[in-house]
Amino acid sequence: MVGNGVAVHTTTPLGYHEGLTLAVAFDKGLVHEPTALDRASLFLQSNWPLFLPIATFFGMFWLWWTRGRDPRLRPIAAQYQPPDKLTPSEVGTLIDNSVDMRDITAAIVDLAVRGYISIEEKDKSSMLGLVHNKDYVFHLKKSSAEWTSLKPHEQELLNGLFSGAAGEAVALSDLQDQFYRYLPSIKNRIFESLVATDITAAGRIAYARLISRAVG
Repeated sequence: MVGNGVAVHTTTPLGYHEGLTLAVAFDKGLVHEPTALDRASLFLQSNWPLFLPIATFFGMFWLWWTRGRDPRLRPIAAQYQPPDKLTPSEVGTLIDNSVDMRDITAAIVDLAVRGYISIEEKDKSSMLGLVHNKDYVFHLKKSSAEWTSLKPHEQELLNGLFSGAAGEAVALSDLQDQFYRYLPSIKNRIFESLVATDITAAGRIAYARLISRAVG
């Protein structure tokens, strides 16, 4: 033993497949044993990539918890009729406080569903059959005497489409220069109907749900 080291030598050279074993012992306490904190630090330094999935999980969980969760909604009961028996054109007007052509178109479709008119689709050809267009023919199923249950704007709409005789048919293309004259009256009657209608609290709630579904 030389100083703090150990010197070892053999008296003769080692031959092939020969080895040398050296056992050195020292008293306990000469070398300080690592503490639990030291061992944990060494473990983390050597194995830190193993903790990346855990950190990723908690990071994604926090994002989901703060931004990704769907809002809690109260039970929604299905409603199969418009609130307060409003017509499609009235509901459309309530949404944006304006009577648009789509609101009037919805009223035409609603009248067809209720059996007052029928809508027939036809193909029109022009320029020797090179150009094909679609046209729609409206057929009146109920005469003006049977319009008493309709609201004023619906009656005015039918007046703009037909003269009032059951069985009458008119093509959409033929209404281009006529129907526009009835639009101001139809719009005014829709607003008048809404003003005259007393929407109940239940109807307001149902209407609010309807609007939230349309927007969302």
